[in-house]
Amino acid sequence: MSAACSRSCPSAPSRETGERDYAETALAAHLLREAITARLVGHAASLIGQRPTLVFAASVQHAAHLSSAFRARGLAAAPVSGRTSRKQRDELFARWKDGAIQAVCNCALLTEGYDFPGIAALVIARPTLSPALYMQMLGRGMRRAERKTDCLVIDVLGKQPDARRQVVLPHVIGIEAEPEDERRAGEPLTGRRSDPVLRSILGGRGETGLVLLDPLGRSPYRWTAYSQGYFARINAHVIAILERDPAKSGLYRSRQCARQPERTPEQRWIERRYLPLRQQVALVQEATAGLFREAFTGKEAFLLDAPTTEKQLEALGHYHKHLPERARAAGWTKREASEAISFYQLRQVLFHAPDE
Repeated sequence: MSAACSRSCPSAPSRETGERDYAETALAAHLLREAITARLVGHAASLIGQRPTLVFAASVQHAAHLSSAFRARGLAAAPVSGRTSRKQRDELFARWKDGAIQAVCNCALLTEGYDFPGIAALVIARPTLSPALYMQMLGRGMRRAERKTDCLVIDVLGKQPDARRQVVLPHVIGIEAEPEDERRAGEPLTGRRSDPVLRSILGGRGETGLVLLDPLGRSPYRWTAYSQGYFARINAHVIAILERDPAKSGLYRSRQCARQPERTPEQRWIERRYLPLRQQVALVQEATAGLFREAFTGKEAFLLDAPTTEKQLEALGHYHKHLPERARAAGWTKREASEAISFYQLRQVLFHAPDE
């Protein structure tokens, strides 16, 4: 969606995250233009339907401006900011949850900490360069709720956006992975099935919010989801781990582990800072490209979807005596058996980061 000119706004450290971001005064001045507001609100209103909506604004004045524009289009909307009294906020939020208000336009108040799982649309009318701030905003709509199946995210971009700088949804969830119309009908986003026994071993996907798309779809590595993130074998002795932020920011950090027989595993950080998943995947691939063995660990490795072997079933039996029987009954493939065996072999390093 084109609405704000992101290239012409200077940047400065963000008060909210400390990262470089658009200068607030210049950003707000751009966004307060009548034509921009009309186009932004007109487009958003046509998409959100009856969804409970949270709008992120660049300033207190911008929040009020957007709220007035939504009301002019017949939507029940109200602004809120740090200047709103506690009593007024509580009343407004109660009306929002009851459905009397559909859209809340907020400035620097609801980026984190506020809990309304029913939010089903986000209008990010406050462009940002900060991955941390974007993930905080995105997180407001990622909670599960009864009768909620998804969350609509509307990013506001400039007429000539700099895709390398402004953080938008595709950077976070890998929306470029594969167009849906090019995928075979009924084929899942990930190649493997979701067997209940395997899920119980791995701890499920462990996601705290809605899983919109597979953010790992373009990676050549065979990533396995476990309760704290993802791991992938790079070769017979090296694995990469993407570890989710326990503070539920939606960001990840990455590390590499070398595991030789009869030796203590050696770990090192690839990127210790918490960053968007897409960015960490790229950093892992850059750091481990020279070690990768496609035939051994790639997601297209030979015969992965063939039935599990007797050797694999024997290995599974070392970890749990009833597991081979369950794997046979469920019709596990080589891929699924490999994931379970790898998880059992790597438990120590998966849950213990270096220096922790």
